[in-house]
Amino acid sequence: MELKAFVSLAATVSTIGLFLTGISICKRIRSLGHTGEYSCFPFVTTALNNCLWLCYGYLVNDASIVGVNTVGIVLETLYSMCFYAYTKEKDKARRLFIGALAFAAPVVIFTAMFSDGSDSAFYLGLLCSTVAVIMFGSPLVTLKTVIATRSTESLSLPLCAANFIVGALWFVYGLLIGDRFVQIPNLLGAMFGVAQLLLFCVYPSTVASLPK
Repeated sequence: MELKAFVSLAATVSTIGLFLTGISICKRIRSLGHTGEYSCFPFVTTALNNCLWLCYGYLVNDASIVGVNTVGIVLETLYSMCFYAYTKEKDKARRLFIGALAFAAPVVIFTAMFSDGSDSAFYLGLLCSTVAVIMFGSPLVTLKTVIATRSTESLSLPLCAANFIVGALWFVYGLLIGDRFVQIPNLLGAMFGVAQLLLFCVYPSTVASLPK
C-alpha cells in the first residue's frame, strides 16, 4: 500500500472513530430520559462542517474527503435526532437545525452550480478551513476554567488526544495531495491538540478523595 493510501485510510478510520464518540452521549441521554447538561450544538455544527467538506471534496474530486464526511453527516444527524427526541427545549433545537440548514443550503447550491471552476473550490476551501479552525479550537474556551481551578477536569484527555491524532493525520494527507486547505486547518488542529494535552501535564486532573 502506497503512503498516500495508508495515510488516507488511517485518517479516515481515526476520524470515524472520533465521530463514534457521540454514541456514548446518546446512550447516556437515553438512560437519563432527558438531555441534562448536554447540548445539541456540537452535533449540529459537526454535521454542518461535514457538509461543507463534503462539498469541497466533491469539487476537488477527493474520494477520501467525500467518504469520511458522508459518514460524519449520517452519524451527526442521527445524534441530533436522538437529542431532539429527548430534549425539553425543542424550539431552541429547531432554531439551531434551521440555522444550520440555512447556512448549508447555499453552499450545496453553489457547489452544484459552479462545480467546474477552480475559483469555486478556492472560496469553498477558504470557508471550510475557517469553520474547521473554529471547531478545532472550541475546546480551548475552557482554558480559563482550567487555569482558574488548576485542574483539567473540564477537559477530556481521550478527546484531546483524538483531536491531535486526527489533525496530524489529515495534515500529512494534505501534504501528500498538495492541498493547503486540508493542510492549514489540520496543522492548527494538531497544534491545538498539543496545547490541550500540555494542559494535562501542567494541571493534572484531580479526583476528589472519597470519604473514608
